[in-house]
Amino acid sequence: MEEPDPLEPDFCYLLDWFWGMRAGLSAGFNGAEPLSMTEMAHWMSLTGDILRREEIRIIRSMDDAYLAAVARERAEAAERSPKRK
Repeated sequence: MEEPDPLEPDFCYLLDWFWGMRAGLSAGFNGAEPLSMTEMAHWMSLTGDILRREEIRIIRSMDDAYLAAVARERAEAAERSPKRK
C-alpha cells in the first residue's frame, strides 16, 4: 500500500500535528530527539486528536526526515566552524 503524500492539501493537517508534537520536545547534547510513541500518546491526550495507524507511520517518516536534516546541518556547521587547537 502506498502512503499518502503529506504535502497533498488533504494531508496538510499532518504537518501542523507534526510541528505541534515537535514543539514539546527538547534537544539533547547530540541534537534533536526523536518523537516517541509516548510523546504521540501524550499529544493525543492533550489535544483530543486521534492518530490513525497510517498517520503515525507518516509522522514517524516525517520525523526521520527531520532528524536526518538536523544531523546533516550539524555536520555541515561543524565543518564550517574553525577547528580548536
